[in-house]
Amino acid sequence: MKLLVTGGAGFIGSAVIRLALKETNARSVNVDKLTYAQPDALAEIAGDPRYAFEKVDICDRAALERGVPAPTSPTASCTWRREPRRPLD
Repeated sequence: MKLLVTGGAGFIGSAVIRLALKETNARSVNVDKLTYAQPDALAEIAGDPRYAFEKVDICDRAALERGVPAPTSPTASCTWRREPRRPLD
């Protein structure tokens, strides 16, 4: 199994990757633009052969297609910054 984590260098994404590598045999691919990255969040797993990091902006389709091993299907939305949702009143 291969796990694709967008934003995997952030607080939650890095925790998901560390847990997946610890508790499963899955390979983890971390796709992150590093805008909100936690610098040392993944230091302990950097040498794990089941871990791969790709510095890619998921809103840049061409870079995503070049940088992420196929087949993948990114699920994060690139429109939330352009079309923010208002909280419920």
